[in-house]
Amino acid sequence: MVNLSVLIDALDFHLDESLVFLNKETGEIVHVLKHYLPMVEDGEDGRNLLPWEKEVFKIAEDIVDHEENYVEINTQFEVDDYDIMEDFCLAVKNSQVQEQLLSAIRGKGAFRRFKDKIEFFDIEEEWYDYRYHRLKEIAINFVKKTK
Repeated sequence: MVNLSVLIDALDFHLDESLVFLNKETGEIVHVLKHYLPMVEDGEDGRNLLPWEKEVFKIAEDIVDHEENYVEINTQFEVDDYDIMEDFCLAVKNSQVQEQLLSAIRGKGAFRRFKDKIEFFDIEEEWYDYRYHRLKEIAINFVKKTK
């Protein structure tokens, strides 16, 4: 059984240098550095890694050895933060606030301007609730696809 809140956290927090997988058998969400998978595939043993790296390397080994048990949670494509931000802007009832938010998200620096505007209008809580619910929808759809 997949822990939905752990999956939502995985969707919410990702690093470019790591991959996130769901172990379909255990429901566990695991993180692995991208460069470990080719190392395992090339037959390296990870002997020269630091202790914390060896733990992650073992996960990479299991992913390569039992790839049928894993599905990648491709957070960079499943979660489009800009689309979520734009949808939130469109959901704001006050037309003047909505207009200013939509204007803020156009062009370079959109995320910073958006953050400034939601703070200015004191609607951060609404934004984080909205984003959480969108991530939850994405997580639920992801789980349905993996069954």
